[in-house]
Amino acid sequence: MRLAIFIYSLACTLAACSSESGETTANGADAGMLDTTVAADTADADTPDADTVDEDIGDVLDAGPDAPGGDVGSDAATPGLPSLPVVDRTTDEIAIVERRTESLGGATYEIDFYRNNAYDCGLSGNYTFMVVNPGNGTADDAAPLWVYLHGGGVGFFDEDGDYVAVNNQTADTWNHEESFDSLVETLTVRTIDDGQVEDNTLTRRIREGYRVAVVSMCDHDQYAGLGTPYPNNPNLDAQVNGLQATMAAVDYVAHSYPTTHVFAHGTSAGSVGVYALALSYSAEDQALTGVVADSVLSPRGSRIQEVYAGEPGFPQQAGFDPAAVNEKIGFYRDPESGADPETRIQAGFDLTPLLFVGGLADPQCGWGLPLLAEAEADGFESNCAWVAAGLTEVIEAAPASPHRVALFVGEGHVPTINPGASHDVVDAFLDDILATDPPYPFPFLESGLIVDRTPDQIEWVESRILNLDGNRLELNFYRNEAYTCGLSGNYTFMVMEPANNPGAEAPLWAYLHGGGYGWFDEDQIYQTVKTLTMDTWNHEETFDDFIDKHLLANTVERSGEVMSSTLTRRIEEGYRVLFPSLCDHDNYSGRGTAYPNNPNPNGGVRQVNGLQATMAAVDYTVANYPSTQVFAHGTSAGSLGVWAMSQAYIEEGIYLTAVVADSWAFVPPRLFDLFDILVGQEGYVFNGGDLRTDGMDKIGFPYEELGIHPIAKINSGFTEVPHMFIIGEKDPGCGGSRGGILSAIPE
Repeated sequence: MRLAIFIYSLACTLAACSSESGETTANGADAGMLDTTVAADTADADTPDADTVDEDIGDVLDAGPDAPGGDVGSDAATPGLPSLPVVDRTTDEIAIVERRTESLGGATYEIDFYRNNAYDCGLSGNYTFMVVNPGNGTADDAAPLWVYLHGGGVGFFDEDGDYVAVNNQTADTWNHEESFDSLVETLTVRTIDDGQVEDNTLTRRIREGYRVAVVSMCDHDQYAGLGTPYPNNPNLDAQVNGLQATMAAVDYVAHSYPTTHVFAHGTSAGSVGVYALALSYSAEDQALTGVVADSVLSPRGSRIQEVYAGEPGFPQQAGFDPAAVNEKIGFYRDPESGADPETRIQAGFDLTPLLFVGGLADPQCGWGLPLLAEAEADGFESNCAWVAAGLTEVIEAAPASPHRVALFVGEGHVPTINPGASHDVVDAFLDDILATDPPYPFPFLESGLIVDRTPDQIEWVESRILNLDGNRLELNFYRNEAYTCGLSGNYTFMVMEPANNPGAEAPLWAYLHGGGYGWFDEDQIYQTVKTLTMDTWNHEETFDDFIDKHLLANTVERSGEVMSSTLTRRIEEGYRVLFPSLCDHDNYSGRGTAYPNNPNPNGGVRQVNGLQATMAAVDYTVANYPSTQVFAHGTSAGSLGVWAMSQAYIEEGIYLTAVVADSWAFVPPRLFDLFDILVGQEGYVFNGGDLRTDGMDKIGFPYEELGIHPIAKINSGFTEVPHMFIIGEKDPGCGGSRGGILSAIPE
């Protein structure tokens, strides 16, 4: 008996502010995927279930999947409102500048400083950002990301070229590049007071092991600029790039560091930025886990500024004109765009939970100044309460709203970085979000899953014609010299053209064969399954290997009769079939990390390249052969490879048509529990070694910690690519044995 698990999806498929002043502070996770079965490929043929696979494929195709492609998303249009902007941005010119290690509160932190040369500041330099890795950890540790956008007000050049801003600011305050030292200071002055670590929203996240990204603001635009001209700037070519640079920084960090949840926290000017961040990601159908905007955002704030700018006790300078700010920043300050929180939340925005925090004694909303006539007419005794009332009413009118407003009596500007009651409220907001077990916010940014690869060194080697059961099959053999095998040779692959119809447009069936899993332990002893050795799957696979071991062994019985297998049926239906190789013995899951303890008799530094080489082979085939749908079918080790490949393509906005994973899946911790109890026993596949450490170190990527395995992903709502998991009840890879089932382990 076999168990088939189906996950279906109709998703498209692969080949084809009110708070503008400067802030005050203190005052005012396989670790890899592995194969648990031995792949003698004659045993991979799944004849009893070929009908089941056929039915599954038929259901997928009946749903009408598109030819695989990317660019999935929408403009998040809301009826009656202008569409939210899809922000044009690039990470291509981001470069690491410096790394440091700093001590804070008894812990050490690795800090990385980056510059994005694609975006110039208002007057000089470029946008920068800083990444603070978890305390006593490294850049390789999986962690939630806390994006912090600091304050600094907003300013503009008027028609005479004079700069008008907030408090004592000038054109030079926030229009130049922020250095590494200045970003470190931005963090330390908000977390340390008189040598002591403060208890506030930022320090709590740091202590909880978050990774913190601190982004610069150097167009003095509340992080909201979209690349439009910077009005009246003496630099005639200047643009306002705040939101572009901020989103590029978030994209880069979430791709380059193992990232789970992503929160954004902005104070003062940064509160505008995090709100714009949430809405602009939503234009790409992308949620953040949550946003904390420390300053209540409301159109009423502009009225306060119009009346009191230049008055003693009010931050905005004389001549401050909200309309000039609107012109400078564009969409997110334009009253005609309806981009303010009251309007968008009332229209139904709920993709990302938003918490707006405000102090009722904040000079920014007119505290300490005469009651505004409009506030008095509406029955309010506080300017700040009046400013916040519209947003509060909209949120309270929707009982199921994920959004919140928290106002604090007696507290002033930016409560979340000052002593007070706001931090417990923020904690409760985060707890409420996490209690729902939300998926990691970026389907494509879950931890740097984008696989660096190249098809540029793929070369055709040889072609042959094979006659099989009256069908003429054209076979093409390729070698990718960019990727070396574990011990010798290079990654190769074979493309089998549609039977009797080479060159025809056809669906692609990527078949990843089995072969078990193995690794060198610290003594350079090769730990693997059954009778395999280090030489079984660590050398280049030849053209004959593909034909004899993988094509014929899975389509022809030993008697010479053609078997009715899943692979045979696809060939008979006119599919083009791709056969990638397995020559790092890594379940097709390696991403280019060093191959641990490899004795490497041929010299050079060996890497584990299985996933890179496999995806490069798929990329090459789709680009060079006319392809429609793209399916992936893996047996034994290949079942783990097709899962890894589907998740990596999703990271790029590309969806395979469907996946058939025939054998087993990476299901921690059960897999490790099984190994620890059964290793070395007759009837179980693994002979020895330590799978949790040496075995997982080989893959070099924290699949388990990041939740990139089927149970975690499916529990989080994963439906983008239909997956069929096939498991044999007597599979020795999961302790079933082939004759007499092994005793159940205690778990």
